[in-house]
Amino acid sequence: MDASSRSRFHAPTTGQTQVGSRGPRVAVRAVGKSFVLEAAIVPTGSPFAVVVAVVAVVVAVVVVVVAVVVVVVVVAIIVGVVVVVVNSSHLQLVLEEVRPRNSS
Repeated sequence: MDASSRSRFHAPTTGQTQVGSRGPRVAVRAVGKSFVLEAAIVPTGSPFAVVVAVVAVVVAVVVVVVAVVVVVVVVAIIVGVVVVVVNSSHLQLVLEEVRPRNSS
């Protein structure tokens, strides 16, 4: 039986390319504190499908990079606000301690 007479849903043997009906698939998931990029690409035999798969992987990588940058920026903003609040409250305590000494 040659390859052209087989059903496209026939289980492939070693060395064959499985042709799927759903096309390229890309999944991005977060694992713990690091991001893991999973790309399951099912080629459909056309160059257009390969281009779509490559674009999907690039988009997934960009999404992960943007997510990491957003997390870093949010953490930096939170740390900055905490530092300003702590410094201003510490400065007020120092001023309250200094004023009575200067006035007496």
